[in-house]
Amino acid sequence: MRRILWILFSLFLGVYITRPISDPDLWWHLTVGKWILHNFRVPEADLWNMFAVGKAWRAYSWSNEVIYAIFEKVWGISGVVILHFLLGWGISLSLFYCLGRISKDCFFGVLLGTVVMAGLVEHFSLRPQSFTWICLIWLIFFADRIYEEGLNRRNGLGLFVFMCLWANSHITTIFGLLAILAWAFDEKKKQQSIWILIIAFGATLITPYMGGEWLTFFSKVDHPLNFVRITEFQPATLLHYSSGILVLLLGFLIALWQRTPKTVSFSKGALIGLAWVAAFYFLTAGHLWNGPMTAAAFVALPAVNAFYALNFTGCT
Repeated sequence: MRRILWILFSLFLGVYITRPISDPDLWWHLTVGKWILHNFRVPEADLWNMFAVGKAWRAYSWSNEVIYAIFEKVWGISGVVILHFLLGWGISLSLFYCLGRISKDCFFGVLLGTVVMAGLVEHFSLRPQSFTWICLIWLIFFADRIYEEGLNRRNGLGLFVFMCLWANSHITTIFGLLAILAWAFDEKKKQQSIWILIIAFGATLITPYMGGEWLTFFSKVDHPLNFVRITEFQPATLLHYSSGILVLLLGFLIALWQRTPKTVSFSKGALIGLAWVAAFYFLTAGHLWNGPMTAAAFVALPAVNAFYALNFTGCT
């Protein structure tokens, strides 16, 4: 019965976060996906931007674009709507499971997952960036497993798969790479950290462009500074809805941290400090999703000790 309720509630949150399709970029992604399906290869030059026709260009979100095109081809616009919902449901399921396993408590995983879903509402749409949320939470999960169990075949494979999925979906893999290294870092196992870096970075090279997405990423780093008039590139402030979720999670984290100060290592503490500074000062409002996702994972970390006295049922 508990599992049924768990699934039904994640389904409800998937419906809750799925708003009407309004992102104009979706149709551009669909066009690129249709071109790839028709030509059986990824484009190497821009064919759709009237100001950059013929210039070198990488379709770094090609995998998502192909899926969009397939759903639209088979089921029409209804398929696009269904895919939008499935993506939202996938995010809630991933949050519930991963946060529950990290905190070792199913109830707390659902609680944190619900808070994060509320913080993602304003930023969720059917676009490749939303899929990277799933990759991020699973990467943190496997990094936590590596920290607890060591780098074995299962954890290493999970790390490789989700880094590869991210690399073929969006150019922001550097966020996942930094999160993995900080989360799984162990001063007594420095060689393990080197292998984690090799596996994670190596996975980002398994793309049609053989890792050329890194060049694209570094060429776009200055976009938030050069295109401040675009909404998603405007600085995040406390007036944004998701900022309130971040503040809520930070307060919760501080309370738990006071109760179990030794639960969080120095590297993890440094990571959350950088994540918070980045969320409010360097990252833009459109990318504020990184904050709630990472902050929730940090809240989940000390929860197992802080909530032990309350006798919550553990999550196996």
